[in-house]
Parts: sequence; structure tokens; C-alpha cells
Amino acid sequence: MVDTPSMKTPAIKSERNYLDINYDIISWLFPLDHKRIAMLFLLTMSLFVVIGGAGAGLLRAELSNPREQLFYADIYNRIFTMHGITMVYFFVLPALLAVFGGFVLPLAIGARQLAHPHLNLFSLHLYMVGGILLLIAIAMGGVEGGWNFVTPYATLYGAGCTCLILLSMFFVVLSMMLQSINLIATIHTMRAHGLTWFKLPLFVWTTYIASALLIIAFPFLLVFAIRVSMQSMFAKGWISFG
Repeated sequence: MVDTPSMKTPAIKSERNYLDINYDIISWLFPLDHKRIAMLFLLTMSLFVVIGGAGAGLLRAELSNPREQLFYADIYNRIFTMHGITMVYFFVLPALLAVFGGFVLPLAIGARQLAHPHLNLFSLHLYMVGGILLLIAIAMGGVEGGWNFVTPYATLYGAGCTCLILLSMFFVVLSMMLQSINLIATIHTMRAHGLTWFKLPLFVWTTYIASALLIIAFPFLLVFAIRVSMQSMFAKGWISFG
């Protein structure tokens, strides 16, 4: 009998992905990969979902029994304001644009990256700064102005917390506006060869339309935040209420 040499199967080297390509802290604080940035958006957003969900639970507990009062009226209004701002500005907006848009959109159009990776990273840092300011405002007691900050009611309380919350909203809105610009630029310039407009997936179209609408609306929201901050700090706004 003739001995045949054993055939060794060559080891298949696993391809590295966005999670294990680098483990140092700098690569996670300043990533340029759109998937990592989307994951960081998701982790940060999850913290605010917990905070907003806790606020919703407290509100429902107060309303569960009309004969018992768990909180005074001012505390209830502050919880309501915190819950609304957290869920609208720190959950709904980044969930569509930064998480789903930032992660899925390049893959859906055959791109390896967003059109402006550094702008994507800058949007993440603006969002985190806004979140830190909101947490500081909550720790200071918050305000009772409601999540939509209707004047003049929103300007009747301490200027410190009011300006902190409005500044946090300013940073988040600016972050999402830059993210919208980045997504639209990616759809225009980074599509795969042969992927025409009529071949784009429905998700890409919805992201494009939502980003365009937010780019139109967000500048007015930024001006609103600045105006209410000025009225709260200097007791003088652009509109006189008598």
C-alpha cells in the first residue's frame, strides 16, 4: 500500500468587520466608519430612551389613580417636559437619520462610506454635547415649559435651566441638519454604477425626502431656540406679549 500524504485544508481567515477592526478607545471616540458611528448613536440614544421611558412611567403612575397625587403640579410639568424633549429630540430624530440612515443607507446604494465621514463624526459629537447639556439641566431641576417651549410660558422660569435645555436642543437640531445634508450628498454622489433614481430602494427615497424636509424646517427651529434663550436671559424677545 502506498501512503498518501494527508491534505491539510488551509485555514480560512475571517474577514475583519467594523466591530473588531480596532479596539483602542481612540478608534471608538473618533471613528470614521459609518457603521461604528451609527452604533455609537444607537448606544447614546438608548440612554435617553431609558430616561424618557422612566419619565413616561412616572407620568402614567401619576394618572393611574385620580384620587392620589404622587407629584405636585410643578414636578409633573417638569417630568412631562423632560419626557417630551428626550423622546422627540434625542430618540425620534437620531433613530431615523443617524442610526438607520447612517448605517443602512450606504449599504443600500452600494457605497462603502458616507459622502463626508468627518461631518458624520462631527454630528455625533454635537449630539453627545447636546445630551450632556440636557442631563445637566435635568440634574438642576428642569423646567415646566413643555417640550414645545411655547412662549411666554417657557420664559417664566429660571434662565439657567431654560437656556441649557434650549442649547441642548440647538446642538441636536444642528447635528441632525448636518446629518441630513450628508445623507442627501451621499445619495447624489455615492450611488453604485447603474443605480439610477428609479432603481433606488424605498428606504432610500424615504430617507431622502425626510432629510430634505428637515433641512427646510430645522433653520427655523434653530432661530426659535436662539430667540427663546434671549428672551429668557435678557427678558426681552422679538415679540412683545404686553
